[in-house]
Amino acid sequence: MTSQVADMRTPIRSTDQPDVVEITTRRRRRRHFLAATDGIAAVEFALLLPLLLLVLFGTIELGTAIVIKSKLRTAASTVAEIANQYTTIQNSDMSGILGAAAAIITPYSVSNTSVVISEITINNKGDASVTWSDALNGTARTTGSSITVPSGVAVANTVLLLGEVSYLYSPAFGYAMTGPMTMSETLYAMPRSGSSITRSP
Repeated sequence: MTSQVADMRTPIRSTDQPDVVEITTRRRRRRHFLAATDGIAAVEFALLLPLLLLVLFGTIELGTAIVIKSKLRTAASTVAEIANQYTTIQNSDMSGILGAAAAIITPYSVSNTSVVISEITINNKGDASVTWSDALNGTARTTGSSITVPSGVAVANTVLLLGEVSYLYSPAFGYAMTGPMTMSETLYAMPRSGSSITRSP
């Protein structure tokens, strides 16, 4: 009786074993793939790298722009405050005054820098006009031309010195997006040694 029952069992085919092994192998591979973390750090770094570079280069550009802006402010103040100590400015004096501004801008390109020093006369009506003007790497203001002076310094029957410095800044990394940018600073000062300053050749 026992032998008959045993004979009625479905025999295991030899082809069934590879299927079971293959399914088990696939499950193991799937679990291993889901648990694997070896490459996550590299993928995350690759995704963040462009943003990190953008922040780095942006910080460098911003720092450079801040330094140049500070130098422009110092240069404008310097030319006006040196010039206001004279009663007469000759050509050799003017070369030294404008050269002082160029020295302040260094090590940045002096050829990208424009410096203008002008004397402004304000009449009894409060109208301002240019008495004389000189420039380095730029265009001097036209003598006799009108100019708008801030109300805080526009006092009738006075003379002012105006120092103007500008710089054509070309970002090293963001040039394609922004192009060159003109940065500028101005400063007014009053003559110290007299009511006005004579400009002589």
